[in-house]
This record gives sequence, structure tokens and C-alpha cells, in this order.
Amino acid sequence: MRNSYHPSNVGSFRSYLNKSLPKHDSVPQRVGLIDNIAYSLQYLEYLDELLSNEDLHYSVRKCSLKTFIVTGASIIESVLWFIIKINDESNKTEWEQIQSFTTHTFREGDESRRMRVLMERKLITPPDADMTFDTMCKKAESKKLLGVGTEVYKALNHLRKLRNKVHLHLVENRFESDWHSFSPEKAGLMKKSLHSVLTSSQFEPSRKQVTIIDFLAAKTPS
Repeated sequence: MRNSYHPSNVGSFRSYLNKSLPKHDSVPQRVGLIDNIAYSLQYLEYLDELLSNEDLHYSVRKCSLKTFIVTGASIIESVLWFIIKINDESNKTEWEQIQSFTTHTFREGDESRRMRVLMERKLITPPDADMTFDTMCKKAESKKLLGVGTEVYKALNHLRKLRNKVHLHLVENRFESDWHSFSPEKAGLMKKSLHSVLTSSQFEPSRKQVTIIDFLAAKTPS
């Protein structure tokens, strides 16, 4: 890899996103969100160039593949979150806990037990609830918010599980380590999925605009 390689200017990615992720009252943090996505896309372009280096150390390649997938999933999650918010499709928190009561411990058979009672009030104006990546993917699919084929959603379900491996302790055996979990094929699936999301009906880029994400359409070196 050339030491002087520089990815596309972050302003180009920012411009790509500005039109498709418009101002909306439900997303007051829009500018910061777009900046985060733009810098992440710039980083993915750099990682893609890094992975093209045939002499890259095996461990560095595996870690770079993981970072590419985790970062790509974070971008998709952010885009889905934005689209769900502006379409008012967020889940709502209708009840708020205001008090809880816990009984004394008592014995039942060989077990110690207790009971808890929660007191809640129904909110007049329910706020948006926090949603997991899984919930966002399912909602986007059921509501056809991206206007893309079902294959993308199937891929996202698989990639979502890989994204969770950012938690290093989530392994049950040696064959679930990052070394075994991440591959050029899975990075290629992320590239294809991210490209589909960023060229979906929410974005509809022009031929000139789409060149900024051409690296996502290229095959990931093995």
C-alpha cells in the first residue's frame, strides 16, 4: 500500500449525505450524525485500500476486516435510526415507572423467594423508546423504509450478529474468535449491503454523486 494514500475528502461524503438525510425536527443532532457517518465512510475507504495490500500481516488483516464490518454496521444502524425517526416509526415508551415495592424474603420449598410490585403511570405524550439494531432492521423491512430487496435485510441480520462481536468476551469456544468469524467474504457482504442502503430510495444519488462510494462496489481482496 502506498504510504501517501489519502481517502476522499470528508466533505464529499458529507455532501452525499446532506441531501438524503434532510433537516427534521425529530433529529436535532442531524449535523453531528452526518459528520459521524461521513468520517466513518472515509475510514472505510482507507481500510479498503489497506486490505488491498497483499503483504498485510494476517492478524492485522483479520482485525481490519472486523473493523470494516463493525464500522459499516454502525453506519447502517445510524441511517436506519434516522429514517425511522423522520417517518415517526419509532417504538414508544407508553408507561413510566414511578415506584416499586419489594416484599420480605420467604421460603417456598427449597427456594428463597420474594415478590416485587411496580407502580407505573401512562404518559400523555409517549417519548420514543430506545431501539436495538435488530428492532430497527425488522421495522425497516416491515415498513419497506429503504425500498430495497429482501436480500439486504437477510444480510443485515447476519452482519448484525457480527457487529455484536465488538464485545470481545462474547465467545463460547475458540472457533467463535475473531480469527474464525471474520473473512473477506463477510466484508464483501458488508460492502454490498452498505452500498445498497446508500443507493436506496432514501438516497437516490446521481451518477456523479455515487462515484464517492464506488469503493463499496469493488471486490474485497482475499
